[in-house]
Amino acid sequence: MALAFEPIQSTGFDKAELFWREKEFPRRQFVVFLWRLFDMRTYQNWIGGEWVPAESGQTIQNVNPADTREVVAEYPLSGKDDAVAAIDAAKTAYSGWAALTPVARAWASSG
Repeated sequence: MALAFEPIQSTGFDKAELFWREKEFPRRQFVVFLWRLFDMRTYQNWIGGEWVPAESGQTIQNVNPADTREVVAEYPLSGKDDAVAAIDAAKTAYSGWAALTPVARAWASSG
């Protein structure tokens, strides 16, 4: 995964192959290592009961401070319009949410 501001000297596969050759990881740990090496999470805003990107379409990336070539996650760069949409959605949902019992709210929040 290359970033525009810095060329990559070594790919993740090179690192993975090196670890595999040196047998630092048992097979299962090696698979987890690869998954984490190439897994970048992308997040969105939860507005009105659905996941939506920022109105602007812009995102911001969070990089690993130990290796700034590695992007850990990408978040929506939300603005005023996104905040207004979230507030409006919350106002609309409030009466239904308030009518739920605490147990029902906990169940709904747990996914």
